Amino acid sequence: MPWANPFPYEVGAFAALFGYNRYVAPKLRARKARTLNLLQESGDHQAVAAQYRRAADSDRIDTFQEHNLLGLALLYEHDPVPALAQFRTALGGAVGPSVFPIRDHLMLALLQCRQYSEAYDLLERQRARGRVFVLPYVLVMLLAGRDEEARTFFATARKGLAPSHVSAIETLLDFSPEKPESLAPVEALVDNPSLWLFQSSIRDLALKFETDVFMTRLDRHEQLLADGRSLLLDLASAPEIFSDPVVRLTHQVLGRVLPRWEQGDGRAGLFGMLQGMDRIVAAMTVDSGLSDRLRIFWAHFYAAYWRTLDPALYDPTRERTFIGQLMPPDAELVVAASSGHWAFYRHPPSRLGLSWYQSPQRPGPLLFTLLPSEAADALYQNLAPLVEMIGVHTGLRTVLEPVAERAVQGEEPVNLARLRDVGSSVEPGLREPLEALITRYQNPDGR
Repeated sequence: MPWANPFPYEVGAFAALFGYNRYVAPKLRARKARTLNLLQESGDHQAVAAQYRRAADSDRIDTFQEHNLLGLALLYEHDPVPALAQFRTALGGAVGPSVFPIRDHLMLALLQCRQYSEAYDLLERQRARGRVFVLPYVLVMLLAGRDEEARTFFATARKGLAPSHVSAIETLLDFSPEKPESLAPVEALVDNPSLWLFQSSIRDLALKFETDVFMTRLDRHEQLLADGRSLLLDLASAPEIFSDPVVRLTHQVLGRVLPRWEQGDGRAGLFGMLQGMDRIVAAMTVDSGLSDRLRIFWAHFYAAYWRTLDPALYDPTRERTFIGQLMPPDAELVVAASSGHWAFYRHPPSRLGLSWYQSPQRPGPLLFTLLPSEAADALYQNLAPLVEMIGVHTGLRTVLEPVAERAVQGEEPVNLARLRDVGSSVEPGLREPLEALITRYQNPDGR
């Protein structure tokens, strides 16, 4: 991988006169690289992060490189959200060849954040430019179920790869649901220290493969029901049920879903289901064993759900009632459509967000989605100025609701371009408040 290597070295001007940059610096950089490789192979990732932090703490490097190095430290600490911000800032100041490794680092942060669609788009652009980071590219293709495409690509791109990456990719490509024994080597990759930066993606891929094996079972519906009942009992007895609103909400949702899973027509018509549980339970405060079981359950549930549903059984009244049963009573409405087709709520006790809306792919059924705290906060901050303006100038509701709906459905956040697009359909008396709203989004800090 083309890691940036901007480690500063304090030397005097005398050394520079004798070809420091040409002869000495390359040898020192190579020595530092060997040290980093040894630390990575030993699994001492905190020490690797410390190396990058020390390298960033210097007046002799460019500001963009400081952000890049801090982002690398955060990646090795598995703290990808601030790492993303560091790499984006670094790209804003990078020039020339320095841009390429920073794009690789940005892509790794997207992988750790599980933003696989964005990571794939970046990797596709890199491939179009003639250079792409092979292992993550294979990972995102396999996560998307594009196994044959991954095999074809790897056959032409394996030359020159690190042996550990070649071995890992071969293990991943060897998996088959019809060969359950091929799952264990994939799961073992999660603990491989040389794959530390890809651990979250490999764990997700191992879970996908495990789910593929589960879906070959003829008794999967019955087994899923048994697993859910067991989890329901264990959640009810977990100490966190008394103090953690996320645990309580998970228990409530599971208790509502399982009775419908017992019924054939209820299971096949279960459109008012809660999406996003697989992301929520991975970060729950319960015992790690219980959290892992919950994550596996929801992965199995979604796989079985999409294979089971029957659009002909969709009942709007029944699903609206079901969504009401899933909604926590202390959830606060942020914004809703006057038509009643979508809404976004905040749940302050858990910091989660809850939204329901009609599926863009299926105009009839309603979907109920749970947003992690970071995503819920971001959506709330994005919607707040628009919601405030609608409250003051109700005449803007007609043109602004579609903009808010796209944000609630996760298609596109409220942005300047979208607000300017609706300007042509606004009555003259409302153009001034719309311009004020555009200014708010142009200067979110109020300056």
